[in-house]
Amino acid sequence: VYFNDDWKISPRLTLSLGIRWDRDFNLLGQDQLGASRTYLALKAIGSPYASALPTDTTKAFSPRVGFAWDVTGNGHHVMRGGYGIYYGQPFINIPLFALQQANSTLFAQTLTLSSTGPGDTRASIVPTTGRPLSEFRFGVDTLPSIPAAGSVLPANSTGRLIDPNYRNPYVQQENIGYTWAFSNTQAFEVDYVHSLALREGKQVNINPINPATGTRVYAAAFAAAGVTPLGPVRMDSSIGRSRYDGLNLSYRRRLSHRFSMNTSYTLSKAVGYQGVVGAFGGLATNPNQIFSPQDFGAGPNDERHRLVVSGVVDLPWGIKFAPVMQAASARPYQATQGITDVFGYGASNGATHAIVLDSDPNNLQATANFTAAQLQACIAGNTCHQTGGFNLRGQNFFQFDARFSKSLKFGEKARLELIFQAFDLTDRANYGNRFVGNIKSATFGQPNGFITPAGTIVPRSFSGEFGARFSF
Repeated sequence: VYFNDDWKISPRLTLSLGIRWDRDFNLLGQDQLGASRTYLALKAIGSPYASALPTDTTKAFSPRVGFAWDVTGNGHHVMRGGYGIYYGQPFINIPLFALQQANSTLFAQTLTLSSTGPGDTRASIVPTTGRPLSEFRFGVDTLPSIPAAGSVLPANSTGRLIDPNYRNPYVQQENIGYTWAFSNTQAFEVDYVHSLALREGKQVNINPINPATGTRVYAAAFAAAGVTPLGPVRMDSSIGRSRYDGLNLSYRRRLSHRFSMNTSYTLSKAVGYQGVVGAFGGLATNPNQIFSPQDFGAGPNDERHRLVVSGVVDLPWGIKFAPVMQAASARPYQATQGITDVFGYGASNGATHAIVLDSDPNNLQATANFTAAQLQACIAGNTCHQTGGFNLRGQNFFQFDARFSKSLKFGEKARLELIFQAFDLTDRANYGNRFVGNIKSATFGQPNGFITPAGTIVPRSFSGEFGARFSF
C-alpha cells in the first residue's frame, strides 16, 4: 500500500511526500521451518537460536520526502533533494537452504555404491542382487530399494538455520543535486548520493570449533542430550550492513548544430564486510568476531572513478553516428592465504585473508609457504597480521562501442533504416576483478575470468552486427 503526492508550495518550490507499507506472508517458509532437522536438534539442547521460528516483517513502513526548487524562477538554476527508506525482501536462497533440511529425503546419504567400471573386483555389492556393481545390468537387474529417510541429519552435517530475529533488509537513501541550464540546449548537473543498507543478510557460524579444546561449541550439549551432533551451523541473520557514497557530475547537450552529447563522471565508494553489498553470505573470518576489522573493506563492485561519454552526430548523406565510451577504475578482489583453516575454527567460515609480515606488509606472498602452525605463531608473536577486506585491485575497464544508421524513405510513410553496430572496437579483454587471489597459487594476481554478465557491464570482444528496420 502506498500514498504519494506533490504539493506546489509556491511557483518555484515543489514538495513531494509519500509513504509505503509492505507486508510479506510466509516469505521465509516458517510454516515448515519447525520440521527443520537443524532447528529440532538445536531446540533439543535449548539453544537460544531455536527458541522461536522467524516471523514475517510487519512494520515495513517506508516514508520518503523530496523537493525541487527553481532558485531564480527561470528554470536555469534548480536545486533538488530527497530522502527515503526502501525495504527489500530476503534472498530466496535463505529460506531455500533452511527448508531443504525440513525434508527428510534431502541432505541424507542413505546408500553409497561405487565402481571403476566393468571388471572392477573391488566394486560395491548391490543389495538386491548380491553381485558387484561392476556386473550390474541396468534394466535387467532389480534396482536397490531406497532406505527409509532419517529423522535426523547424519552426524557432523552442516546445519542451516534462519535467525529467529530475522527481519527484511532496508536502505536509507538521500541525495542532493543542482542543475545549471546555461543555454537552451546545454546543462550541467552535480548530484551527491548516500545509501546506507541495513539488516542485510549475513551468515554466522554458531557452532565453530573452539581451537583451545578442538571440539565444537555445542558438542557437549549434543552429547548430554543424546542428540546426533551437527558440524558447523550456518545461521542466516539480518545483521549485515554496507554503504555507498557517490558524487556525480554530468553535462548534457541536446541535438543542436548536428550533434548531441551526454557526459557523466562518478566519484564513488562502496564498502561492506567480506565483500557483501546487497547480497547474503559474508561469513566472518573469525566466527567469534562477526565484524572484525580485517573483514571490512571495499565492496566487489566498487569503482572509484567512472566516466561515460556518448552522443549522436548527424553526418553527411543522412548517416547518424552514435558512439559510447566507458572507462572505470579497477574493481577490488580479495587476497587469501590459501589454507582452508588457519586458526582451527573448522569449515563454514570466511576464507582467511592473506597474512603478511609486519616488517614487509606489501609482500603478500612472503608467508605463502608457512604452515598453519607457523602462521598462528607469527600472529601470536605480533610479527604479522591478516590483511583487510578486498585489498587488491584488478584491471581498469575501458570499452568503446558505436552505432551507424541511415534511413531511406519510400513515399510518404514507408521508411527503411539500415543499422550497423560495433562493440568493443578496441578489442580489449576486460577482466574486472576476476583475478586469482590465492597467494599459494602459481597464477596469483593473474586474471581467471571476465566481468560477469550478471554485473553492470557485459564483457565482449570485438563484434559487429547488421540490422534493418522497415516501418510503414
